Amino acid sequence: MHANAAGGDETEAEDTAPDEQQFVYSPDREGIRAAVQDARVQIAECYSGWAKADTAGELVGRASIRFAITPPDDPDATELARLRDVTIDESTRGLPKHGFLDGCIINAFESLRFDPPTGTMNVTYPIDFAQE
Repeated sequence: MHANAAGGDETEAEDTAPDEQQFVYSPDREGIRAAVQDARVQIAECYSGWAKADTAGELVGRASIRFAITPPDDPDATELARLRDVTIDESTRGLPKHGFLDGCIINAFESLRFDPPTGTMNVTYPIDFAQE
């Protein structure tokens, strides 16, 4: 499906399976916020699994996810934007390093789809993790 943060028109994205619906977000502050909000479900499921195994309660803190939203390689193409260089920013990291959780967070972000921006957009998005 295609939706912008303001609730615009909906159409099916070309790169998804028929049974799979995927939203395409606008590459602006509201669109990025909506996309990350949707990704939080996947991230929370992964985090809760690893947090249960963390008997010492160390898996808490902030992770700042950095990524670039770039236009398609072919400017005449009707492709979606590309997410590149999805990483967890080590300079602001408060969440302890955990390979599987880090991979889950990165996979959740890499699955996000955006309309093409006019130029490359570099984004840093912080997420706080706390055990209940």
